[in-house]
Amino acid sequence: MRYSPAPIVLMCAAAVSVPGFMITQAIAGEYMTADAFKLQTFPEATALTPVPLLLSADQRTQLASRLAGIPLTLSRLKLSAVYKGETLLGYIGSDAVLGKEQLIDFAVAFAPDLTLRHLEILAYRETHGFEIRNAAWRNQFTGKGRQSALHIGSDIQNISGATLSCTHVTDAVRKMTAVLDTLAAGKR
Repeated sequence: MRYSPAPIVLMCAAAVSVPGFMITQAIAGEYMTADAFKLQTFPEATALTPVPLLLSADQRTQLASRLAGIPLTLSRLKLSAVYKGETLLGYIGSDAVLGKEQLIDFAVAFAPDLTLRHLEILAYRETHGFEIRNAAWRNQFTGKGRQSALHIGSDIQNISGATLSCTHVTDAVRKMTAVLDTLAAGKR
């Protein structure tokens, strides 16, 4: 018997069209660049100024206490202040965290008062748990601020099958918010 791939393709296409059928794996990839995120979130921006991650020993101690067990690793964290002329529009932060086995790149936009405006998953490389890219999960962060708990199970809901991805991204957003708050407090 001669092998013909056509019936297999038709069978797969039919399976996808069956109501209730759900795809449980996604192809990992890069979905948006940090630059595209900046343009999308602050289209009126005229300048981005990097925020130096220079923390004093006292600030590091305060952050360690505030973060309660979240490592204060800053190697992949990037922060920028966003301006239109002389007016501060907000901040952009990007980081990468380990999901279960692979890195998840994400970016966050903040208002000037450090209220979270938007969270975007830039690159997701895991084979499961891709649901954290869904707007419904990411929108839970919108409106949260520096006084928000940002904990899985309290103000941020978990996604079954994506527990590590949800937890690590949430912890990293909490860290990013705390670092920005600490740096901004030094300027107030």
